[in-house]
Amino acid sequence: MPMTLTILGSGTNVHPTRAAAGYLVRTDELLLFDFGPRTLKNLMKAGVNRHRIRHILFSHFHADHFSDFVPFFFDAVYHSKFVGKRPDLTIIGPRGTRATAASVAAIHDGAGESFAAEFVLEPDAERVRFVVDGEVLDEFELRTKPPQVDALLLAGERSDLHGDAYNLGHDSTYSLLEFLERLRQHCEFEYACVPFPPDAERIDIGDYYADYSSATALTGWEPATPLPDALDRTLRFYREHLREYV
Repeated sequence: MPMTLTILGSGTNVHPTRAAAGYLVRTDELLLFDFGPRTLKNLMKAGVNRHRIRHILFSHFHADHFSDFVPFFFDAVYHSKFVGKRPDLTIIGPRGTRATAASVAAIHDGAGESFAAEFVLEPDAERVRFVVDGEVLDEFELRTKPPQVDALLLAGERSDLHGDAYNLGHDSTYSLLEFLERLRQHCEFEYACVPFPPDAERIDIGDYYADYSSATALTGWEPATPLPDALDRTLRFYREHLREYV
């Protein structure tokens, strides 16, 4: 179907005649970009069923781009609890989206019992974009959201963690030989074990494994993908997309 754009508002917080920022895109879905003051009223004046909106995207969280989300969310919770089930809601935005939306949800008792709100990423999205300060840093295909994405999102919500380094790992540990044998189950190659050169012995790191307990303690992140599954997914991805890397 054709795409149409309705400007619900393009003013600022306080204006005698104009609503603040809000833009409705209609395709096979209803997409709402920003939700400033008085845009909810204009949404209803435009004849749009607000309970059909499943995706809201925020450019930032200044009041003139966000404040009408609060009554919208309260109305959505009330409708789902006492009137009828509404579709799940996906909220997409910049750093801090999960924490901001969760704060709004926390003041409305029973919000989580009414409908699901997935913040930042759709659970079954086929592509993920990493955007920092408006710049797309990376974009890649995704079939299931990998655990390292969860770790990045959880860490990104904590400003006190910025600039620090944390390990990610798994409860299962593997030696290099075990790793190679696992890898050989997926592709053919030969290897040989040779002694570490004596003249470079001082830089031999020896045996170690990544301790991810700090990441878990500070963000609540937990590993989800064991090494065999990770190897299988990685190799299948590069076999399918090798031409894009060579």
